[in-house]
Amino acid sequence: MDFLAKHYEKLILLACLLCLIAGIFAVISGVSKEENKLLELRESAIRKVGGDKILPPLDLSRVPTVEASLKDPRLFLSVMESSPDSKKGSLFQSKRYIICKNLQCGNLLHVSTDKCPFCGTEQDQYKDTKPEDDTDRDGIPDLVEKKYAHFLNYLDPYDAFFDEDGDGFLNIEEYQAGTDMENPEDFPPLALLLRVQSVGKIRLPFLVFRVRTLDSELKSDWKVEFQIPGRAQRPAVKIGEEILGGYKVSSINDAKDLVRVESREGKSYNMRIGETVEEEVPTAAMLFLASRERGGRMVRVIRKIGEEFYLEKDKSGKAYREHYRVLAGTSRDDLRVAQLDSPKGETIAEFDIKAVNVKRDFIPQVDGARRGNVGEHEEGRRARGRMR
Repeated sequence: MDFLAKHYEKLILLACLLCLIAGIFAVISGVSKEENKLLELRESAIRKVGGDKILPPLDLSRVPTVEASLKDPRLFLSVMESSPDSKKGSLFQSKRYIICKNLQCGNLLHVSTDKCPFCGTEQDQYKDTKPEDDTDRDGIPDLVEKKYAHFLNYLDPYDAFFDEDGDGFLNIEEYQAGTDMENPEDFPPLALLLRVQSVGKIRLPFLVFRVRTLDSELKSDWKVEFQIPGRAQRPAVKIGEEILGGYKVSSINDAKDLVRVESREGKSYNMRIGETVEEEVPTAAMLFLASRERGGRMVRVIRKIGEEFYLEKDKSGKAYREHYRVLAGTSRDDLRVAQLDSPKGETIAEFDIKAVNVKRDFIPQVDGARRGNVGEHEEGRRARGRMR
């Protein structure tokens, strides 16, 4: 007993040591067994795929060919656009969702929704897209906007008024004219870039002030003094001499109160002292939109009815020119010009010239809307309207 009392701590330590050693052996034994199992599984797998066993032939009848896979409608998914009768839509434009009919709401709704849960607006019944559908009411049908989905959106009313190809014509103008909205070398007639400012008869730029005989009975010695607005000096002109801007004195009556003047075009006007006289032929003042940016460059074109002019812009790096004649017009509402096949040539098309519309004639500046291409700004600087 004395031995146990003196050495019980050592005996306990020895017992713990034996337990620790036994545990280590148990762990090593377990690891060895698992390692042997893994080796057996590995060898078994190697034997199965080692080529010393004949595998059953592969049944290819259940594997579709490439041609069959391409024709399988279940595997088809349009990336950019969808066919008009497609219920799946495309990867970018799903036809399963719509925008609330209430523009003030604008929430995304499922296509089967009859009433908007956000604002309570009744929704239109779902139907496939028809050729006449124009959801955003921008003038370009939905089917066309889906065809050009990489720059048009049938839910964006502003995209029609951008210039995708930078040729100076807005998308809506190219669609209406039937030209390619993506090709800067294909554009409508330049007359579509004309806007009327005013149409009317212009007063002659001078008044008869007095007739001076210079103590001579010969009218060829007489001089007519004209008053020109904005000038202090009054020019004195004899018969046959030029007054201003191609106008000449052609005759003077015996009473010296009536003077006949003739224009460069051969038009005659009787002018009494102090009275204003209007030209017989109306004059049209037009603007050529050389840029579609607000505040951009515009070229003024002024021509009388019947006179010709030409418009010019760049095309394929060269000057492209079209010839026109002012056909008729008495006001801003009825100005009409004709496109000619050559200078003083035959008419090939006629155009009604409209007034400037700030909202529809220029690229919109809208928050979140895509601006026109850089090419449009360059084209605006290069475009030129010529008069001759």
